[in-house]
Amino acid sequence: MGIPAKIRENKRVMADIRQSLFQKPPERIKSIKDLNVMIAGSKEVQEWNLDINLEPDTIEARVLKRPQIYQPAPSGYHDKQHPNPQPTARPLDDTKILGTIVHQPIAFRKWAIFCLEKDVPHGEYLNDRFYYLSEQRRFDIYVDYGDIVELANKSGIEAFKEAIDDYYLKYVCGKDNNGRQLGRPKQSKDLYFFLIIMPDSIKQEHLYTALKNKINTDSPVISQFVSSKTIQKYNDRIYINILRQINAKLGGDLWRLNFGPEISRKTMLVGIDVCHKGKQSIIGFCATYDENMCKYYTQASPQGQKGQEIISSGVLQEYFKSAFQAFRDHNQGQLPDHIFIYRDGVGDSMRAQVISHELEQLNKIVLQEYAIDNGKEEPVLPKHTLIIVNKRVRQRFFQMGTAAGITNPPQGTYVDNGFVEQSEVVDGTFDFFLVPHSVTQGAVKPTHFYVASNTSKTSKDAILNFTYALCYNYYNWADSIKIPAPCMLADKIAIYRSEIGNIPSNMDLHKLPFFL
Repeated sequence: MGIPAKIRENKRVMADIRQSLFQKPPERIKSIKDLNVMIAGSKEVQEWNLDINLEPDTIEARVLKRPQIYQPAPSGYHDKQHPNPQPTARPLDDTKILGTIVHQPIAFRKWAIFCLEKDVPHGEYLNDRFYYLSEQRRFDIYVDYGDIVELANKSGIEAFKEAIDDYYLKYVCGKDNNGRQLGRPKQSKDLYFFLIIMPDSIKQEHLYTALKNKINTDSPVISQFVSSKTIQKYNDRIYINILRQINAKLGGDLWRLNFGPEISRKTMLVGIDVCHKGKQSIIGFCATYDENMCKYYTQASPQGQKGQEIISSGVLQEYFKSAFQAFRDHNQGQLPDHIFIYRDGVGDSMRAQVISHELEQLNKIVLQEYAIDNGKEEPVLPKHTLIIVNKRVRQRFFQMGTAAGITNPPQGTYVDNGFVEQSEVVDGTFDFFLVPHSVTQGAVKPTHFYVASNTSKTSKDAILNFTYALCYNYYNWADSIKIPAPCMLADKIAIYRSEIGNIPSNMDLHKLPFFL
C-alpha cells in the first residue's frame, strides 16, 4: 500500500519519516544500543538470567581494489598493420569515466522518432544534439538523421499504435521483388530503433505500457521512450545518457572490465532471479555469450504459482539451451569452459532445495549440449560456480576510528570471518558479506554471497574480486551497484515482463538489452 497520498504531500512529516528510516551510522548505532538496554532491562531477560552485551561486536574487515577497465581505441583509429590492437587495462581510479565513454559504438543509421506535431521541433533538436555530442565527446557513434513520424496534436494511444504499425510494415519490413508486403524485417546489418517522445497530454504510464506491448508483439524493434518535458530541459548530460543508452540497447558495449587471469575468457556468466512483484512471480534469466561478459541472452516467464522460488526443470533447461546456442553463434561453434551463476531471489529456508534442484537441471542440460558437440567422443564438461545472492540482510557494518568518527565502510569492504556461516573454503564452498556500493544517506546495507558449489580451481580471492568487479558492470549506473550486473539484469527483465506483460517476439532481440 505504501504511504498515503495525504501524508506524502506533508513535507515536514515526510522529512521525519526519512530521518527515521535513513539514520546515519552514529544514530543507527545509538538506536541499536538503546534497544539492547531496553531488552536487557526487561523482566523476562532478568528472570532467565541472560547476559546481553550492550556494545556492538568489533571485527576486522578488508577492502578490495576497484577493477581495471579496458581503454577503448582512440576515436577514428585506423592502422593497417594493427587493425585490431590489444586493449590495454588501467585501474578504475575515477568512476566518472564510466559515464563518459563508449567502448563499442553502434551506428544510428535506421531509426525513427514518433511524436505529436507540437513536439517535432524537439525531435529535430534531439537529432541534432545526438550528432553533435557524438562528435564532441568522441563517442564515434555515426548518427544519421532519423525519420520523424508526425501525429496530430490530439492523437491518443491508438493513433501512436497505428503510426508505429504503418512505419514498421512500410520501412522495416518493406516489399519483396514482386511488390508484395513482407511481414518480417529484411536482413540487414543495421538495427532499426524507434524513439517515442511521450506528450504531456497522455498519461505516460499508460502510453509507455501500451506502446511497449505493441512494439514487442507486432513491431519487434529496439525502442526508447523520452518525455517531452525531459527534452525541453535542454541539458546535454540528459542527451548523452539517452545516446549512450540507445547504443547499449543496440548491442554496443559502453565499457569493458578486466576480470583478472583466473577468470577464463570462455566463461558464461549467468544471472537468475525470481521476482514476486505484481500478480505473478516472474523468472528473470540472463547469460553472457561474449568473451568480455558484456553481451547477454535474456529471457523471462511467469512461475507456475505466486511465491514459487524453485524454477521448474523444463523452463531452466530451455533457457540454458538457448543461452548455449547464443554462445555457439558468437564463438564459432565453441561452448564455455566455465559457467558462473549468480542466483538471486532465494529465501534462506529454500536455499538447499533450490541449490539441489537447479544444479541437477544444469548438469542434465550440460551433458546433453556438450555430448552433441563432441559426437561420439567423451565430452569435456565445463566447470561451474554457483553463488546464492541475498541482499535482504539484517547485518550492518560500520567503520570506526576515522576522522569523522563512526562512518559507513568504504566501497569494496568485505567480511569473511566471524559473522559468516563458513569462513574456510570446504569443498569449494564458503560465504562472505560485501559492501560494493556507497549510499548518500543512512547506513549502507551489505550483500551476502554464499558460494554453494564450485567445481573449478578459481581461488577464493579471484571469486571475491570478480564479484566486486561485476558490481561495476551495469550500464545504467556509472558506479558500483548493490549486486553483480547479471543479478540486476535478471531482476530488470523480470520486472519488465511483469509490468509490460510481454517481451519481444523477435528472438534476435533477446541477445540485446532491450529492457534497459
